[in-house]
Amino acid sequence: MTDRMNKPVVTPILSSVLFGAWNLKGKLLVREEESRFVFQFKSKVERDWIAGGGPWSFNGGMLILAEYNGLSSVEDVSLNHLEVWILIAGLRFVMRNNMVLSRVVNGLGVFVRADLGLIQRKDKIQRVRVVLDVQNWIPA
Repeated sequence: MTDRMNKPVVTPILSSVLFGAWNLKGKLLVREEESRFVFQFKSKVERDWIAGGGPWSFNGGMLILAEYNGLSSVEDVSLNHLEVWILIAGLRFVMRNNMVLSRVVNGLGVFVRADLGLIQRKDKIQRVRVVLDVQNWIPA
């Protein structure tokens, strides 16, 4: 589920664009409810891939997705967190590990995981998945 953006959005166009962008094989149903869009996926595998991927955008706006049980009011679902990949450069060779990376991003948001392939290779640029609180967003 995601909040309706400030720009007018035609639900069938949103559905069509995301279906193609996400390269879905199963069905995607999109409906607008209480100024939010509710997405329903036929495939749990595809839903989980989209929930764990991203960040996603449409028409110049970020799509903030959250789990919805279908029973409560959509207004009760918090859309305050965005999961993103952050690139970190400049760490010394011995600091390119999971423990250090989780501490580096601690002030930005909640550490989810690091790119294990980059850690194993000790690449100069590391990639970390973080959950940001968009209510406390500080624009660059």
